[in-house]
Amino acid sequence: RGHLPSLPHLLLATSVSSEHGEGGGEVTYESSRRVRTQSGHAAAVPLYRSLLSSLSPEEGKDDPTAASRIAAARSSPLRHDLACPVDVDSSDWEGDVRELRDVLRNSGYDNRGVGALFGVARGHRLCGAAGPVYLRAASAGIGRTSPLNLEEDDDGDLNVDGDSESAATEGAAAEKSRRCLAALFLLGFSVPRSTLSEHLVGGEGTVQLLERLGLAFPCELDPNLVVPYVHIFPLDVEVIDSGGSDIKGRTEAIILVTDCHPSVLSRTTVGTDEDGAVMYIGPDSLALVQHLPLSDHFAGSSDAEDDRGQQRRRRPLRVLDLCSGSGVQAIASLVALSDVTPDAAAVCVDVNPRAVRFARFNAALNGVGERVIVIRADLMCGRVVDVGENGDGGDAGMGGGADLGDTLLGLGHGGGKFDLILSNPPFIPVPPPRSVAAAGSDTGKGSARDETASANDDGAGNDEEEVLKSIERRYGLFSSGGSDGEDVLMAAVILAGTVLREDNGLVGIVSEFMDPPPPPETAAVDTDERQMEEENLAGQGGRGTDLLRRIREWWDRNPARLADERAFDRSPPEPQPELPPPPRSAAEGVLFTNLLPVSAETYASRRADDEAERRAWTDHLRDGLGVDAISPGLLFVRSRSRAGGAGEGKDDGAEEARLRLIHRLVPKTEGGSIWTPGNTDSMEYVRGEWSRSLL
Repeated sequence: RGHLPSLPHLLLATSVSSEHGEGGGEVTYESSRRVRTQSGHAAAVPLYRSLLSSLSPEEGKDDPTAASRIAAARSSPLRHDLACPVDVDSSDWEGDVRELRDVLRNSGYDNRGVGALFGVARGHRLCGAAGPVYLRAASAGIGRTSPLNLEEDDDGDLNVDGDSESAATEGAAAEKSRRCLAALFLLGFSVPRSTLSEHLVGGEGTVQLLERLGLAFPCELDPNLVVPYVHIFPLDVEVIDSGGSDIKGRTEAIILVTDCHPSVLSRTTVGTDEDGAVMYIGPDSLALVQHLPLSDHFAGSSDAEDDRGQQRRRRPLRVLDLCSGSGVQAIASLVALSDVTPDAAAVCVDVNPRAVRFARFNAALNGVGERVIVIRADLMCGRVVDVGENGDGGDAGMGGGADLGDTLLGLGHGGGKFDLILSNPPFIPVPPPRSVAAAGSDTGKGSARDETASANDDGAGNDEEEVLKSIERRYGLFSSGGSDGEDVLMAAVILAGTVLREDNGLVGIVSEFMDPPPPPETAAVDTDERQMEEENLAGQGGRGTDLLRRIREWWDRNPARLADERAFDRSPPEPQPELPPPPRSAAEGVLFTNLLPVSAETYASRRADDEAERRAWTDHLRDGLGVDAISPGLLFVRSRSRAGGAGEGKDDGAEEARLRLIHRLVPKTEGGSIWTPGNTDSMEYVRGEWSRSLL
């Protein structure tokens, strides 16, 4: 991701420009990508076929990327549909999933093993990252070459450095297999079938297994090549010590299958039905996994003996993963809690049917399939779409259209509220096309800029509309948080406040936050000053305070309102006396953002594909939303009983604000900022400040 000058073994394939015209006349990679993004897969197939047919590998002009092979294959939509099949009643399917797990394990395909291939050894600043987010799959283009040596010698063997750490400790055979897997499923290259058959653990049988599970297929234009259709990401999870020790315990490796990165797909929808792609594992996902203060809350949750020496069985912990995507947060938390409460169970919720399937597949792949229920539901309106085959909901009444909150409380293992709620909601504030903005003006979502643009019918206005539609197509279901970036975030906070257990429940949310509070003129240094920060911020006013106020109001809001509201406003909701806040406990939370947020202008430049898009992003953020800065961040909330904790000593009774929320700025250090992979400085700061806030 552009931050790897110290990795000599890693020559990122994306560093080469994607615009080429060699042999293709007016057809270039750039123009083909735009057609694929804006007009769809079928429209771009002839263009990519033309590009590939014009290449001459003998002359050193070749394109081995999966990106080009997927884009040139007419069968790609159907192949995407076949990825990660779920047939829990089939012994053949269960056997295939176990076989895949064994192949990955025996290849050393975990975070440490992959890191060793790229020079990320012990002591490297990236070795603290839980997964290889520093790698990005190659986009289509001439001259892309894998940094992994897959060239065979005269004996048909891969050239492996016998002095490498992985070769010395695990053997050359495992490293060869791991190289092949990483080239396919992390770097996004097609690989000769003969190479895979020779060097993968399991040989040709594994190649056939990958095809049965919809993970890789023969290239349509050259059957001798195998093309990956998914991303397979290894992730280290720190297992909590059941005794509550602060000493780092063992780690367990989990594997997440997702759709390919947008740099490969050039789209955010896949398949014959144009389902939303399943989000890749990025720095935001890792930030929540590695910063989440699980040990502060659940280290003492294992079985214990009572005063008579009898074993006292605690109820299984319940985990809820909202906007679950691949299921990464739910699966990681179950593994992290495996020593504390091995019977913990999770419910995953996503509106995307493809994500529902991938999450079920990943749960089975990581051996927790029987403890994970995945349902399809629309968080925005609080309604269930489909509970699915593994949703044992008892008497919850879980047909399509059922209330989401009621359904969740009735799902699995006796039902009830949740001990841990996690969410990585879509958060990008995507500028809407003029037609959408005009429709939103009646619901408070319009802006002065939107109204002006809607009235502009000249050619420039039409050009702007096309730019906005192009942006909307590129930021799909897995990334768009609505025009202000807060639609899904708000829905997640509202629901979490309703279904979280009343005492010592924990909520962890990772998101970008618009206009976070700025640094105070004088930093609070002792506990009393920290407890006064909320009141001080309230007296200062400003957009940063407005963000904290909005989050508090979301927490108190009745989720039943979501059934009637399809669009949300950044302003305070109108009072709804007929729908009072549902009973819930008091809570306290901390919002963590970067000391140095990103300006609206810089954010626009990073999101835009060209100058026209940059202007559209800047206008939307500055003029449409009035946003000056954006910061990645983490929101942690803990519920407290009314016997003590948050709210104690106040006179407002049941009408008091139920969420006491303070803000902390994560300092920028040599390790980076809050989402920087492997930034142990940030992890230590967040955990320390969270513990202090609970005193």
